[in-house]
Amino acid sequence: MSVRTAGDALWIEDAASEAGRRAADATFTAAADAAAVRTPGRGPGESLTERRTTEPKGVSGLIAQFPDRAELLVVSPLVDRAPLSYAKRAAVVGNTPTLLSPDPTGDRTPGGRLSGARRDVRLREARGVCDRVIDWPADRSLSAVAAAVDGGGH
Repeated sequence: MSVRTAGDALWIEDAASEAGRRAADATFTAAADAAAVRTPGRGPGESLTERRTTEPKGVSGLIAQFPDRAELLVVSPLVDRAPLSYAKRAAVVGNTPTLLSPDPTGDRTPGGRLSGARRDVRLREARGVCDRVIDWPADRSLSAVAAAVDGGGH
């Protein structure tokens, strides 16, 4: 089992194996922890929406390494368009992804509502690109979201 990366993208090879499931669980836990922190930016005076969202050159190389029947899971809060560009590139070569999107937005402030509206637009766009889009509300655990998805919920 190996984990490959390109920029912010991550690919867990053979995720159906026991080692792959453990790696995926660790990845989801890390994503949940990162979503819980809800930091507005990565540096002084920098917000996520102000960052450049150019796609790293390595993403195309990573996608090119996928086996023909690879199942791609993109985990992103969709605070910018970069994850959608990854999903579109993968879909073009026949690896249409599933998107798991933790929701870091809130409705307590005008900024939170605006971020939520922008994220909703990206979710709608993702539904046209991805096999499945799973919206992960901040107030639900990953296990509850997974149980709802397995049971046919959203």
